[in-house]
Amino acid sequence: MRRIGHFGLTAAAALVFTAGANATTTGENTVAAAPAKVALVSLEKSAYEAWKSKDAKFWDTFLSDNFVGWGSLGRLDKASATKEYTGAGCEIKGYALSDEQMTPLGRNAALITHKITVNGICGGQKIPSGSWAAGVYVRDGNRWKAAFHGEAPIVDPAALPAKPVAENAA
Repeated sequence: MRRIGHFGLTAAAALVFTAGANATTTGENTVAAAPAKVALVSLEKSAYEAWKSKDAKFWDTFLSDNFVGWGSLGRLDKASATKEYTGAGCEIKGYALSDEQMTPLGRNAALITHKITVNGICGGQKIPSGSWAAGVYVRDGNRWKAAFHGEAPIVDPAALPAKPVAENAA
């Protein structure tokens, strides 16, 4: 009987901690819940849609003031990312996200990773069809904003050059 009591207390404690994991109250202030995967994936999709439609206004409220990313010209801050993501020289016909995963980085930050498949061209060059992407989101007041974005093309090992690269050339 004592074991059942301990089990019951343990189960009740787990329920209380689980219920409190999404929001806690301190005095009159409620601490915001950890991010939901569906909400952040939706933001990622909104960003790709804004890139496709060349929506410059979107980036002003979407990107964190301390945004860092990588683009065609190297490291990007909020201003240069806004310019690049507005689609200058890009024609995006379509895109699809898959394999989305979220890792909470505390209550005010989260990492989203996914595969992105894009059909389009930028600067006259075909965009690599598939890439792995990562984005870090941070809470800014009541909004989630992008603080980092990076992508790496998916490379077919069979398509790599047969000639090895010299160590000193790498």
